[in-house]
Amino acid sequence: MGELVASAPEGIRLVVAGRTRPCAGPTRLRGDGFMVDVPPADLAFDRSELLLIVPFLHGRNDSARLVVDFDGDDPAVAGFLRSEIIAG
Repeated sequence: MGELVASAPEGIRLVVAGRTRPCAGPTRLRGDGFMVDVPPADLAFDRSELLLIVPFLHGRNDSARLVVDFDGDDPAVAGFLRSEIIAG
């Protein structure tokens, strides 16, 4: 991972996600301020964010299809991503 960060062009923000914590390799990146851990609690939806999903859920009974259809193309989701995630 260190090589990936070192070879990235200036101004690039690299985001890596996983279900487990990375091995000891990223310790130096973390210590040098090049890596930030985002704990699961920070990634969880709060009540206001869940309310954005309600219109998308209306009338849907197939949970597998819901997961496939849930993406940034939905105006409510796109608006949330634009205003809360991208704009920071």
